[in-house]
Amino acid sequence: MRVIYTAGVWDLLHTGHIRFLQASRALGDRLIVGVVSDDGAAAYKRRPIISEHDRFAMINALSCVDIAVRQPGTDPTPVLDMLVGDMGIPIVAMTHGDDWSELREGNKTLERYGIRLVLLPYGSGKGTTGIIHEIRTREGV
Repeated sequence: MRVIYTAGVWDLLHTGHIRFLQASRALGDRLIVGVVSDDGAAAYKRRPIISEHDRFAMINALSCVDIAVRQPGTDPTPVLDMLVGDMGIPIVAMTHGDDWSELREGNKTLERYGIRLVLLPYGSGKGTTGIIHEIRTREGV
C-alpha cells in the first residue's frame, strides 16, 4: 500500500486546494492530510479565518482524503513520528506545493523514514490571499 502525506492550513477551502489534494491522492492508495493548527498557522503567516475545528471537518469530508490529522505547526516531524515511527504506517511520499523549492522543516525526518518529497504545481488561480484581497476590495476595506 502506498500512503501519501501532505499538510496545509486549508483556510478558505478553494479549487486550488481541491486540485492539489486530488493530485496528491492520485500518487498513492491512501491520502493522509495534516491540518495545521490555528496557532501554527498564525506563527507561519496569519491566523486562519476558518477555525481549526471547521477546517479539519472540511478536509476530512473530502472524498480524496482518507484521514485528516492535526499538525501543530509547519514542521511535519511530530505527525510523521507518530504515523510512521509509532504506528508503522508506510508513508512513501509527502507532497508540497512547488512554490517552495524544499520543505525547509522536516527534511531530516523525511530522510530518516525514506519518504520522498514530491512537489506538485501550486496551481493557478486565486488562492486564499487573493480571495481575502478580493473580499476587502469589494467591501472597501
